[in-house]
Amino acid sequence: MLAESWDLRSDYTQIKFNLRKGVQFHNGREFTSADVKYNLLRVRDPKIASGLYTSFSNWFTTVETPDRYTLVLKSDSPHPSIFDYFERLNMLDMQTMEGPDSKTTAVGTGPFTLVEWIQGDHLSFSKNNNYWQSGRPYLDGIQSLIRKTDVAMVQLEAGALDSVRGPSVTDIVRLKGNSAYTNVVHPYPGTFYEYGVNVTRPPLDSKLVRQALNYAIDRQRLVNQVYQGTAVAGALPWASSSPAYDATRNTSYAFDLDKSRSLLKEAGVASLEMDIILQGGANPLQETFLQAYQADLASIGAKLNIVPMDSAAWVDMANHHRYNGMYAAGDNPSNLSPSSVLNISPAWRPVTVACVETSTTLCPGSNNSGFENSDWTNLVAAVSAATDPAQQQQLYSQLNDFILDQCWVMPVSDNPLTFMTRSGLHGMAPTAHQGFLYTDAWLDQ
Repeated sequence: MLAESWDLRSDYTQIKFNLRKGVQFHNGREFTSADVKYNLLRVRDPKIASGLYTSFSNWFTTVETPDRYTLVLKSDSPHPSIFDYFERLNMLDMQTMEGPDSKTTAVGTGPFTLVEWIQGDHLSFSKNNNYWQSGRPYLDGIQSLIRKTDVAMVQLEAGALDSVRGPSVTDIVRLKGNSAYTNVVHPYPGTFYEYGVNVTRPPLDSKLVRQALNYAIDRQRLVNQVYQGTAVAGALPWASSSPAYDATRNTSYAFDLDKSRSLLKEAGVASLEMDIILQGGANPLQETFLQAYQADLASIGAKLNIVPMDSAAWVDMANHHRYNGMYAAGDNPSNLSPSSVLNISPAWRPVTVACVETSTTLCPGSNNSGFENSDWTNLVAAVSAATDPAQQQQLYSQLNDFILDQCWVMPVSDNPLTFMTRSGLHGMAPTAHQGFLYTDAWLDQ
């Protein structure tokens, strides 16, 4: 958005940005190519702990700024998913980020400026009167309140709020057809839910056992009874907007306990006991469904212990394969280039280096399952570098077959992103990364 145009080399090893002139940060300083370079390189600092941004930034071996409004990025290898990164990375004012208030203040170039941040309660924003898009935004300001969903819904219906993020399925169904409210569904959030398996411990090192666990997931029951038709089941991670989406393969692993029982017998497993760890309270609907999964596994002689825990403990156990059995988690961005989720997700990325056992941060060279397979490593590398559309489609087909065969991660369903709003709120524009822009939003008088 901050570039007037760009020139991309056909082999995806260089891109030149021609930046907009006259764009100002909220503090009045002009936005230039030096700011883009700063933001691109800042995320490489280990003290910043930028995670996936670091991996993306490291693609570029050269970052050149020939003048104030030109930026040239060069890479030693092709990266056809390059635009997934640029859409995600915001531009921050370097003076603010290097100053004493960098952890509590954000200064960008966007339509709204940060006025106040009261941790745990709210954030307030006001209209940027110097925004580069003339006449925008329409709203004078936005206040984002941090509230429990049930409390927020009461306030929405009382007229005290204009919008609630993530309403319950019960409220979505209850208010359906009520003209006073609109259920705004993100058209391509790329968010989904999955179960991962610790393949470093037997008998889960056998793909037959993992396939058995996959057949025991009653995905349609999850969609029909728990999500009440507001979600879509799938055995693959891709959203329908992904070029790797395959409707036929996505219906693989239809619920079949007889098949599960047969596969366990073929693997020589007479009984099985394991845990499934999850971040307690993060997704109540999935927690509810796990009880049904637990009962179905019990019917074929497999005992599943559901173990909720806080986020820090979950991350530590998942990152270092300290859990005994499975983990449940949300993931993204399955709506973008397939190589994006495969390279950045701790569930899917190939093993490249050993994890530091004492660290509780995400290890960029491992995955949460301990799944190490040279075929997978090579396949992800090929998908990440392929630029020919025909070759890409062939590789996507191979990806899907490999995922369905190995089952170290088992997608369950998409994870819809919704807002319940007053019918008088208009113009929320979806981004490619699970959010909405309010640049063109407006309210009825």
